[in-house]
Amino acid sequence: MKQHILPKQLKEITFEQAKLILGDDLNSRKGYLLKWYLYHHKKVTIGKMIEYLGDDFDSIDCYHKASEKPWIVMLYKEKDYIEFRDKNICDALWQATKAKLEAEYGNRKGKVIPKIEWIEEIKEYCFINDIPYFEKNSLQGIVNRPLIQQMPEGLK
Repeated sequence: MKQHILPKQLKEITFEQAKLILGDDLNSRKGYLLKWYLYHHKKVTIGKMIEYLGDDFDSIDCYHKASEKPWIVMLYKEKDYIEFRDKNICDALWQATKAKLEAEYGNRKGKVIPKIEWIEEIKEYCFINDIPYFEKNSLQGIVNRPLIQQMPEGLK
């Protein structure tokens, strides 16, 4: 079973975002190499990702049904949940970790993560008033459905 992400996966995020996951583990001289992700990817383990995700969610379920191929990672917060699926648990957790990083737009201190209720109210208003509605990919970690990405007629 895969225990950590690959260098190409860590390269998908910035060094600053990696610091949010790894904390002091990135403070070595090797962290400042041009290809820092080649050394540090082994530190982004299943446990580290669960620890990072656990800061913002009430509970995390990771399971694999014998009748299904993918691993399922479910993140619960209050009454809502987000689900991620992949062929192995490490990659499903990596999807969840990236979604959290993207939803927080870099995780700067004091960043407000939009509530699902806010997003749904804006969506309903747009639909009622026939206004094109576009959700950025960074909302994937917040909404528990496919993203809606309607473009205004002039931009299609």
